[in-house]
Amino acid sequence: GQIERREIHFRRKDGTVFIGALSVRKVEIGGETMRLAAVSDITEQKQAEEALRLSEARLETAQAHAQVGNWDLDSGLGSGFWSKQVFRLFELEPAAEPPSFESFLDLIHPDDRARVAAAFKAAGSSGQPQTIEFRTNLGQGGRRFLEFKILPNLDSAGRTISLVGTGQDITARKLAEETLRQREAHLREIFN
Repeated sequence: GQIERREIHFRRKDGTVFIGALSVRKVEIGGETMRLAAVSDITEQKQAEEALRLSEARLETAQAHAQVGNWDLDSGLGSGFWSKQVFRLFELEPAAEPPSFESFLDLIHPDDRARVAAAFKAAGSSGQPQTIEFRTNLGQGGRRFLEFKILPNLDSAGRTISLVGTGQDITARKLAEETLRQREAHLREIFN
């Protein structure tokens, strides 16, 4: 009976091709059944969608290689967004919805939770960026060291409307720092 916005490649009289959205309906005119067709040129829209898809794929690849993810959170510390890489930092399968703020805190080592919650609240209330390092609380006793940069997104009156930021795996750096401290301590014992 009808077709709604079916995407089809069309060729113009001059030979150029465009992507069109075709809609067709049956109509009665003077007792005769006819087809009313409309075509909208959606080439630019499809090109923009493809450019966005490529840009998102490039960003996801870069984040995976750098072990950096991005996130955002509403000012009430409620709903938000996590990139796939933030889920991976916590060894979680990417989901449509990130965990609640309380569930996020459960993913953090118990000794670090209060500091992390305080950093998020300080960024929200002061409007000043915060950087916090913490340990994760992963299953099977695994731990990672993460660094979250928390940036307040302010409205024109200077009120925080959301928090945005990045999360990065800094485990290798923290382990290297610990190894260096142990070697320094060992050398001090030898030479003292």
